[in-house]
Amino acid sequence: MEKVAEVIDTRLKGIPESSSIWKAVQTMERLDIRIAPVTRRGRLVWILRKEEIESFVEREISVRIVMEDSVSVGKEDSIIHAARIMATEGLSRIPVVDDRKRLRCIGTIAATDIVRRMERSRGGIKQIKKE
Repeated sequence: MEKVAEVIDTRLKGIPESSSIWKAVQTMERLDIRIAPVTRRGRLVWILRKEEIESFVEREISVRIVMEDSVSVGKEDSIIHAARIMATEGLSRIPVVDDRKRLRCIGTIAATDIVRRMERSRGGIKQIKKE
């Protein structure tokens, strides 16, 4: 079974919770992502969804004001587990943490990355049905 660590996108390890909404939106646009992990001293604390914060861009407020509860996967979790969490939570991307205790955000994983990986692996879609 393929692990999340094999598919992780490490371009964004987190937006500091003290960042402004404007800066967060700029970062998300530059990376072409709609969901980003928010961190406090490198540890995952929330998830930021672009569509929910765009109305705040003109105001000088911090990311902390509009954050929502976080879900994540560990780097050793299977990509099937990550896909199930995304489907359950209605997310297209989720943060990846190094381990469950420290919650140090090391990147994100997108549903499209999982689908691409499964298409390349032998038995791709059949693998989901078996679990």
